[in-house]
Amino acid sequence: MPDRPIAELIDELLAAEKTLGGTPDWQPGPYEGEERLVIPLRVNGVSAAAALIITGYPYIGHTKFRIMLCAPKCVWRIDYATDEHHVNSFNRPPDLLEYDFCEPHYHAWPDNRRFCTHNSLPERLENARIMPHDVRSFDTSLRWFCGQTDIVQPENGLIMLPPRRRLL
Repeated sequence: MPDRPIAELIDELLAAEKTLGGTPDWQPGPYEGEERLVIPLRVNGVSAAAALIITGYPYIGHTKFRIMLCAPKCVWRIDYATDEHHVNSFNRPPDLLEYDFCEPHYHAWPDNRRFCTHNSLPERLENARIMPHDVRSFDTSLRWFCGQTDIVQPENGLIMLPPRRRLL
């Protein structure tokens, strides 16, 4: 029996209710000026081989963060940034009208699933949509993201961005 396409496995992961494992602890990120939180995800109490990863930028003077679901590559992401330009691919869903923008946006699995091969996830999530206009803070973004990806909502105050490290 051939192994199942990886896209189907990600579909199942996203459909399953996931809980957070471990205790959130901010660590230096892979790039200068980043701090990263990696929280393993569980399905029915068992490791899902996936993680909720949050990247904060405490050394810049405005709110910027990323929220990702990785399994192990990123399959769903929020880029909450106003200083990064995004251009969608030509290979995008027909209802994805936005093409070129520079505002907070999200890369949903259904918009990027098309870039999978049988055995591998895409290197990049090419297609994105502008964030809903009522989702404009870290807390509302995290809660919206958890709702979209079926992650049980974390307790209030459990996950917060690292404090700013400079005034400007």
